[in-house]
Amino acid sequence: MTLDRMRGKTVSTADERPIGVVADVLHPVDTSDQAKHGGEYYLVVESAAGRTPPVYVPEQAVRAVEPDRVIRGTATDEIVRSGWNDPSSAFRYR
Repeated sequence: MTLDRMRGKTVSTADERPIGVVADVLHPVDTSDQAKHGGEYYLVVESAAGRTPPVYVPEQAVRAVEPDRVIRGTATDEIVRSGWNDPSSAFRYR
């Protein structure tokens, strides 16, 4: 599956709670970013209701990609602690 086909998929946490939908896939600007950040892309996940800011999920946090959803390797309560709600974590991506 190409990464861009993840758009529109539901994103669930390791504890099986849906957190939103993949709105976009951010790709590195250049290959040096891959080495610097240890990943190749970020998923921009927006809440279904649109009440909370998007979450920027790095590639290494994705545990599985299924036909209808993406599963993160972390639990719901780890989102805020992870810093993934800060867009600067994906600032060198497009």
